[in-house]
Amino acid sequence: MSKVLKEEFRHIENWVFDMDGTLYPPDNGLEDALWESWYDFFKKRCGYSREEVDAKSAIFEKAYEGNLFYGWMIEENVSFEEIIHVFDSVDHSFVERCERTKAGVEALPGRKFIFTNAHFNRIDIVLERLGLLGHFDGLFYVRKMDDVVKPNPLVYDRFCAIHGVNPKTSIFFEDSVRNLKPAHEMGMKTVLLHKLTDKNPEYVDYTSHSIADWLSSVWQ
Repeated sequence: MSKVLKEEFRHIENWVFDMDGTLYPPDNGLEDALWESWYDFFKKRCGYSREEVDAKSAIFEKAYEGNLFYGWMIEENVSFEEIIHVFDSVDHSFVERCERTKAGVEALPGRKFIFTNAHFNRIDIVLERLGLLGHFDGLFYVRKMDDVVKPNPLVYDRFCAIHGVNPKTSIFFEDSVRNLKPAHEMGMKTVLLHKLTDKNPEYVDYTSHSIADWLSSVWQ
């Protein structure tokens, strides 16, 4: 007997996933390794401490509409290639395949997308390790450092326009609660994963500590 979606999900035509910290647990060590590489780069290049890097990043993130990397490029003359290399050079063996997550994504009807602030090189690396390379209908990512990024509403509009996505028949999975607000405001259902609080904002429709558990819960 074939599985049937619960009624509340039968209108969903587009399943939209953030990548880092969403398709795999955020505490697997990769995020720490990525930021260690980031801090090490600026210590060697500029002599900045972690505290100085964090302070500058906060200023740049606010000044450049969430794109702190573009701020570093403009204000500190860091090249796009340098920033990409900082993260691409990190050992991604922290990311381990979860067969339940893989099966859950594969079973979803309709179209599936990656919508991430990461660069293309890392998408291939991560999806291959998850066993999900080639399983998505579209990949939306940072192509150049002055791209607008989540949570800027413009990038959500661009994602939908490029891929022909109707927000009202879509659901968005994220580990960053602030990135869910623009999606909800344009009509998407939203799922907050892993980084949960006692009281989530009204623009969070569903929550789960496990993407594998949540994906298995959509079937009746």
